[in-house]
Amino acid sequence: MYYLKKFIPLVVLAAVLGGGGYYGYFYVLKKDGVSCERDIHCPHRTCLNDPAGYYCSKPCAQDSDCLEGWRCLRPPGTARPRSCVRPLTM
Repeated sequence: MYYLKKFIPLVVLAAVLGGGGYYGYFYVLKKDGVSCERDIHCPHRTCLNDPAGYYCSKPCAQDSDCLEGWRCLRPPGTARPRSCVRPLTM
């Protein structure tokens, strides 16, 4: 209970000062296929890399879980679970 009394005012203060908008930015604007730098920048916490750069993705079970034209694969060279991988365009 002690920690809740300290935590709630901090959350309210962060929201009042605009911190809530900063954290909401990642969930509202970052979508699958949008560039990212780290997993935390993506709503599904999956930032993948290919020759074209880093991009947001999401975990999947089959191709139909992904955007049109994307494949549900284990990203090459990683220990990540299956994720939606965009087609390579070179």
